[in-house]
Amino acid sequence: MNSSFAPITSHLRLHFDKRNEKSSPKQLWQLQYISEFSTNIQHILGKDNVVADALSRIEAVATIDYDTIAEKQSHDEELQQLMQIILP
Repeated sequence: MNSSFAPITSHLRLHFDKRNEKSSPKQLWQLQYISEFSTNIQHILGKDNVVADALSRIEAVATIDYDTIAEKQSHDEELQQLMQIILP
């Protein structure tokens, strides 16, 4: 089974020096683990990383409308049957 992949990162230290003196033991372990799968870590400038940029700028704010949920639940026949069994 081929388990290689090419991670693309804007984290420059990951790309250049995998054995940096400033790396913590945890970081070194993580890099060692990643290297078991791939040695082809590719660098991309943060401003050019459109996927990460798009994900970090999601504008839609999810709101929960509890009144709508309660109304939908009150008309859900299967839920009503379960409620009668659980809460007679």
